[in-house]
Amino acid sequence: MRALAEFIMRGRMQAIAVASFALVTLMFSWVAAAIVVLVTLSRGKNEGLLVAAWASLPALLIAWQGNPLPLLAVIGGYIGGYALGATRSWSVALLSQVVVCVAVASLLLTTDSTFVAEVMKMQQQMVVTSLDQVDESTRNQVLALLSDPVFITGALALNQMLFGVLSLILGRWWQALLYNPGGFQQEFHQLRLSPQLAVLFTVLFMAIGLQGGSFGIWGLILVMPILLAGIALVHWLVKAKQWSKQLLVLFYIVLLLSIVSSLLIVQILVIAAIADSFLNLRSRLAGNSGQND
Repeated sequence: MRALAEFIMRGRMQAIAVASFALVTLMFSWVAAAIVVLVTLSRGKNEGLLVAAWASLPALLIAWQGNPLPLLAVIGGYIGGYALGATRSWSVALLSQVVVCVAVASLLLTTDSTFVAEVMKMQQQMVVTSLDQVDESTRNQVLALLSDPVFITGALALNQMLFGVLSLILGRWWQALLYNPGGFQQEFHQLRLSPQLAVLFTVLFMAIGLQGGSFGIWGLILVMPILLAGIALVHWLVKAKQWSKQLLVLFYIVLLLSIVSSLLIVQILVIAAIADSFLNLRSRLAGNSGQND
């Protein structure tokens, strides 16, 4: 990964070439966004904008053919990289991704989007054969969701949010790897949402939850920054207590199992992250550790 980052940073043409290649693969369009983040953080907003603009040319062609997601990934990457570079605040950077994703979903929902219709059709075809073994009521509920533009646009925005966060993390990690080894780990371990942002996300999530129905998936976009802060807290705790890194592997396994089943670990992480925003749990836990020593 370091060799790739070094090649990207050799010059503008290298960055544009790699980003363009990643975009046309579709699956790795988030890597193109990470390249834009890396260039924006390392060489400033103007250079980042140039790379984003030239790399967007194949994305514009893909968008013209009906799929706007690669183009939106590059736009989100530049906005996130600019926000992180200008403020040095992960709270602001994550907020920028939330705004981009909600704006994307709203745009897709309010326009006559053939892309959304095609996604709905594709998802229905993918799951219809896997629903043969479930009861008719459940099958009808699933198919109803997959026929609802509100749910589909929310799912697309949630996917954009997930890969937007990953592109921010990868771009910042690349920058630290090249210019400040170990800097990303220290920064990530201290990732903590501001109290104002934690309250904003929580209130908006609850408001969306009261709406019920298909809008529920939109609320998960707001949960993701809080969840990331909770994950950062776990990483800090393992490092501070000098626990085995194998615990992190176990943690991610349990987290993935929780996401597809009970969501218990996700709920605990969200509560811990919100508490950390107000109480700064790291300073308290570090203080208790010092007293015990």
